[in-house]
Amino acid sequence: MRDAVPKTIPRARALRHRLTDAERILWSRLRCHDFGGLHFRKQHPLGPYIADFVCLKAKLVVEVDGATHSTDDERAGGEMRFSKAAAGGFCGCRTTTYTRICTGCST
Repeated sequence: MRDAVPKTIPRARALRHRLTDAERILWSRLRCHDFGGLHFRKQHPLGPYIADFVCLKAKLVVEVDGATHSTDDERAGGEMRFSKAAAGGFCGCRTTTYTRICTGCST
């Protein structure tokens, strides 16, 4: 969190306690290192933005869009955050459902 903007840290902490249903289901798998033993963090600040899930070692970001990304403006904001993470060397995916992320996984 060294590169986090100071005001994003308390916001990220608050968001960790208010996961959406889809985020909660995905976190139950990610927190157990079920995906190749990777260590993920939830609601982690990346600069001025907060990623839903991030693996710092693999530079991988996972964004789960749900009811909070239902308008065009909210989706555009999500796209901007995701592209900023990509510009910082992170790769990843955005999805609207947990099942899309797990399709093709061996776990």
